Amino acid sequence: MKDYFSQKKDVLEDGGYLPVPYQVYRSLLPELVKKHGSKARDALTVLFYLHAYVNAKSGWAYPNFEDVVKDTGIHRNRIKKLIELLEEEGLVKTETFSYKGKPKRRYLPYFKRAKY
Repeated sequence: MKDYFSQKKDVLEDGGYLPVPYQVYRSLLPELVKKHGSKARDALTVLFYLHAYVNAKSGWAYPNFEDVVKDTGIHRNRIKKLIELLEEEGLVKTETFSYKGKPKRRYLPYFKRAKY
């Protein structure tokens, strides 16, 4: 088994899992837990899920709601509230647009909080 630094180097060069975002877990999560309770954990899961599905050309994520539910295990009734929490905290921007005549949501997850 390779050591930690070799594994991290491989991931950064070849792709794979994102290195652990230390400040998210050291600063942001505790702050969000104080403010929003345990739903902060699930909100960050949704945020990272959106990051994983960002379209490389547009920078927006267009996840199918059912896939978010299936992949994260978070009940569909909670997803909307969690995204609202992320938006309120400046961690994601959402927009509604028309696709084939029907409204569809898209999500722009941020790497840092947006400054309002």
